[in-house]
Amino acid sequence: MSLRALAGSVVSIVLMGSACGGERGQAADAVQAAAVAEAKAIAEAPVAAEAKPPTMQAGPQAQWTFTFADEPSRLKLAGDGTVLALVNHELVAVRAGAIAWKFGAELRQVLAVAGDVVVVAQGDPSMRRDRLVMLALADGHELGAAILPDDGEQDEFAEPIRAAIVEPDQDGLLVGDSVARWFRLTPGRCVKNGCLRAAGRLPEEMFDTDAELSFGPDNRRVLREGRAVRVFDGEWQTLLSVRAHDSLGGSALGPAGLALVVDDDVVLLAPEACEGPEFAPSGWPQPRRLYSRELDECPDCPGPPLGCRRWRSYQEGVHNEALVLLPDKAVVVHVDGETRAIRDGRQAWTTNTGGLGAVLQVGERVLGFSGGLEEDDPPALYALDLAGRPQWRTPLAMKGPGSFFFTDDVLLMNAGATLLTGYEANIAVFALQ
Repeated sequence: MSLRALAGSVVSIVLMGSACGGERGQAADAVQAAAVAEAKAIAEAPVAAEAKPPTMQAGPQAQWTFTFADEPSRLKLAGDGTVLALVNHELVAVRAGAIAWKFGAELRQVLAVAGDVVVVAQGDPSMRRDRLVMLALADGHELGAAILPDDGEQDEFAEPIRAAIVEPDQDGLLVGDSVARWFRLTPGRCVKNGCLRAAGRLPEEMFDTDAELSFGPDNRRVLREGRAVRVFDGEWQTLLSVRAHDSLGGSALGPAGLALVVDDDVVLLAPEACEGPEFAPSGWPQPRRLYSRELDECPDCPGPPLGCRRWRSYQEGVHNEALVLLPDKAVVVHVDGETRAIRDGRQAWTTNTGGLGAVLQVGERVLGFSGGLEEDDPPALYALDLAGRPQWRTPLAMKGPGSFFFTDDVLLMNAGATLLTGYEANIAVFALQ
């Protein structure tokens, strides 16, 4: 009810009371006069405007969009804006909204781009070892190939040796195979396997296709497999080894340490203080969560060594995709439709973005994919500054799933000032200023 309507109601009630006779009526007359004066003052008082959320300005528009025939199993963005996708084991290159070229069939689930060279892997049934194929980014023609060496295993029933990891780093391309050997691959033309040389091995190990490698300061490497993360130095000496009890999300290694989402905790570790046996860094079991030792992936894991865990913060519903570790040591994640920064174990800022899946830092901005702020909102790309203040929001010309989004189907990546976002088989490419 408005203030003016309230004032009218007060007057009406008082007038009804004055209809009674005698002294009671005279007393009511006095009350009536006071009430009318008070009601008039209320009615004439200025009414404060209802607070409205700030209007988010429109951001850059997509340069082009594209829909693949099926959801890609691997996706990379090249520096020139070409999008490379493995779709049903075939490599598809898309440029300016149209297919530029295709390559191969029955390709493995590895894909890398190094400058103007694309690397994929094919099985070689006769050799029982994978062939690393290097293609020209411009038109897809084959530049050269290298075959993974045998491992001295002559057993015909042994598993074929497969490429598990191919990642560019400061020295070219680092390749990891299924028997945990590392190789340096020099991109470009290759004669008699001369472009492939041994670069170490993790003894008595095997790599699955879900193995992921990333890099941090001082040539440190972060290897993720299943619910485990390890950090190595440049000589493959283990600096730390952690495992989740229940779930493992994104990770990022920076000058401030190793940031992780693990078991619904956001955690920051100090790698230099974490040497020793494998440990579980979270506060599992979490409050108000059902717990079963039989379902615990690491029931006997000890907690972190003294001084290893800088802080942790339980964030129920935190998304398990890529996070951002900011220069001010805050860790930015998506939590239940919000973009949230945690610093020193406490919430530094929270912005309602409708954010889903991965978070990305490009320059002085945090970017993310939004499933919408209201029920009928289209998906959008949003940008915040590093303090969480909204900068812009651009609706995407694509349909969402109609009910709810799966966060691991959200696409978000950049190569320099070119950014790709999307959902499932739909992508949009932007040029950021």
